[in-house]
Amino acid sequence: MKKKGLIYFCQTSFRLSNAIKKDFMYSNYVRIFVSLSLVFGWQFSKSQSLTKLRVDPSRAYGANVSNMFSRIEYIPLETTKESLFGEATQLIITDSSYIVFDRDTRATFFFNSNGAFIKKIQSRAAYTIVYHYFDIILVANNMTDGVIILQEYDKFGKLLNEKRMSSESVLSKYFFPLSSGYYAVFNSCNTTCDCSKNIINQTAYLIDIYKGDVLYKSLLPYNIQGKKTFCTIEGRLAFSPNMVLDKRDFYISTPIENIIYKVNIDTAIAIREVVLSQKYDIDRRIFGSDSIIRDSLINNRSYYKSTSVRNITNVNMTGNLLLFKLDYFTKLAYENGVLLNSNFIYNLKTDRLFALERITSDASSYFLPIFNRNQINVMGLNYRNGHYYTSISSLEMFTSHNANKSRNVLYPSTLQQYFKNQNRKSNPVIVKLTLRD
Repeated sequence: MKKKGLIYFCQTSFRLSNAIKKDFMYSNYVRIFVSLSLVFGWQFSKSQSLTKLRVDPSRAYGANVSNMFSRIEYIPLETTKESLFGEATQLIITDSSYIVFDRDTRATFFFNSNGAFIKKIQSRAAYTIVYHYFDIILVANNMTDGVIILQEYDKFGKLLNEKRMSSESVLSKYFFPLSSGYYAVFNSCNTTCDCSKNIINQTAYLIDIYKGDVLYKSLLPYNIQGKKTFCTIEGRLAFSPNMVLDKRDFYISTPIENIIYKVNIDTAIAIREVVLSQKYDIDRRIFGSDSIIRDSLINNRSYYKSTSVRNITNVNMTGNLLLFKLDYFTKLAYENGVLLNSNFIYNLKTDRLFALERITSDASSYFLPIFNRNQINVMGLNYRNGHYYTSISSLEMFTSHNANKSRNVLYPSTLQQYFKNQNRKSNPVIVKLTLRD
């Protein structure tokens, strides 16, 4: 979705160099050739034969931190006059640095893997987005004259390139960097969307895989008539800024259908179907054969409640554990005045569902918090190379520290120095979590 003067984070991609200028991406002969070659080779397991995961957010188990995570590490971000910020609106993890975008200061901050401050980049526009493209950090400044100033930095904040672009030239699509120069572009089967140009003969491929500027393969063909409800209401996959790439695969789901796919550059295979308890599900009659009821529910938007689940995002598999986030139709969904759980760990071996929000601190986390409830409800966890990441404000850290004085907690040297030299107004602390299988 585009708005004048704004480019939305989850729906925008920025191609480097000449990619934007090339028009082969929508050329029919390429699309038809790829379509025909994939009709016979496309791997898809019908939902009827999929293993169903029954999920009721209100019945998820809690646990102690040590039961779920084998290691918890706290990395304070250095606080100086230049590096001070309020909240990590966006957190990007690389193999050797942390990049934070703070909406309040409209600045991007670079820290090394030990939390030492490297550089601050002040935004040049009122609306800025930051994205991780392979080893490049993209900072897009949306200027008031409809021009985007796109800056490319390395992971330590060194400026590599800068260019001015018309906002109209930016492809309004989801995209996701993969390995070895491949990336995925997420299309739509909703014919009213300006990102549905890939529709050929009533079939839309929801994923295009590119190698550089060259279309490599198209995956997940959706027939517009056969998938009319999905294409009308949603039309595309449930992309999120924290979507996980684990080695060569990533996991993604279809909104409202709740089918989870395992995807790589060659295949998209359905692996699970999430069946929600009726209390948190949409009205399934929108998929029924009664067109009068279906159309009425869709047209009146009465097929969902504020507590209904719309998307399943941040999906990742670690051993027998499936991690995912439920996105409700309301950003922060409440039930009887209580904020609903959003982040879950499903043990595929025991069929037990755990809510991350119900995990309590213990000695393994030095009785300190491991996440901010509101933050993970909105953003979920970040993932990089086998570890999960989030951030905690210094206010929360010092509040817990003071509450722990009677426990005589032995903190590691990093936290001892942090509590000695910092205060409640210091920069947030990165929390690095290693999941226990």
